[in-house]
Amino acid sequence: MAESGKTSKGYCVFVESMCEGLVPSVFDSDSRPVVFATRKEATAEIKDYEITRLAHATNDDEVSIYSADTEEFVLEVRLLENGSIFPVF
Repeated sequence: MAESGKTSKGYCVFVESMCEGLVPSVFDSDSRPVVFATRKEATAEIKDYEITRLAHATNDDEVSIYSADTEEFVLEVRLLENGSIFPVF
């Protein structure tokens, strides 16, 4: 967590929603966006989820609603002490 009055940086996984714009897509158990320390860690999360979706999409034993395509991407964010995140462009 950032020091009082300061921000720290990290990386979050986002999707773009037609109604809400940029929306974080990976959350922790407290329903807060997960902030990864590096872009590589955030990208690995996307890849891991893609593998899971591909496994479901190719499973012949069940009808799948999973897509093998992903629209997730990684952005650098600033993390405020209250837990709010702001994408850095």
